[in-house]
Amino acid sequence: MTQQQVADAVGLSREVYRRYEKGIRTIPVDVLIDLADHYDVSLDYIAERREYARKSAYEKTSFTEQPTYKVADNKSAKNKAE
Repeated sequence: MTQQQVADAVGLSREVYRRYEKGIRTIPVDVLIDLADHYDVSLDYIAERREYARKSAYEKTSFTEQPTYKVADNKSAKNKAE
């Protein structure tokens, strides 16, 4: 998809969308929600907090499971530095 197509789908101008995509502007939560709806993915996926994309996969996940994050704990990072 082009920037214009995505911008049109979520109700933005191409220039505003370009600035979000390039990291020039911070994307507001309501726009993130619109993008997640457009691509049929969860907000966790957009924020890179989940490995899978589709909302249907997200909705089937038990909320009692511990989420997997990509952040190393301080001890691991400290041991690697030594």
